[in-house]
Amino acid sequence: MDAVKSEAGFSSFLEAHASVSRIDLLIPDINGVIRGKRVDRSVLAKVFSK
Repeated sequence: MDAVKSEAGFSSFLEAHASVSRIDLLIPDINGVIRGKRVDRSVLAKVFSK
């Protein structure tokens, strides 16, 4: 699966995959350790705004 790199790509991904209710995010902390977080699709737009 290709990475979603823009808000437009994110929107088209959600439209194409309507059954997806949550997304797993992998985010490095200050020490470079990858941390996981599962978020609801309704709050995912914030990922691109901050």
